[in-house]
Amino acid sequence: ETEIGGTTAKRNSVPNSPSFPGRNSLDLMAIQKVINAVADRLEPEPQKQRIKQEIDRIISRNYEGDLQLVVESLFRNFIGTSSKTARVFKAIHQNIIGTCVYQLKMSVTKNGIMTGDVRGPEGWQICVLFANDVVSVSHRRREKSIGHNEEDKFWFEWVLHMTFDK
Repeated sequence: ETEIGGTTAKRNSVPNSPSFPGRNSLDLMAIQKVINAVADRLEPEPQKQRIKQEIDRIISRNYEGDLQLVVESLFRNFIGTSSKTARVFKAIHQNIIGTCVYQLKMSVTKNGIMTGDVRGPEGWQICVLFANDVVSVSHRRREKSIGHNEEDKFWFEWVLHMTFDK
């Protein structure tokens, strides 16, 4: 067992071996890429380096635990829950669109029309743009009708766009 940011987890039986990566290594590398891309644009140099070093440390230990726990711990203990990076990640979280989805479903389904998520790359896209003094986060979602005749089927797309000061 190893402790990662306050979370105890089991690690791969072949530590630090690139030929036998932990089962979460590829996911952690993808998480690292996204976190570093955001932190590189928003955080001061010492904080960027601290974040990169901690993620590298987690990956090198072939972390095999619950990824949600390690990411929560990473934000709580190294990135900071109120840092600029954390604020961007709070805006790309699924919960941010919950109210939008609820209001949309309530207005559409009150007429007896049922809709569901479109699966695949066009179903939900999140775009983060960095400008000189603002960060823009957009969620683009696509819904489709369910339970209709083939000729009555339809889909629609909606966008939630948020702009924040850096």
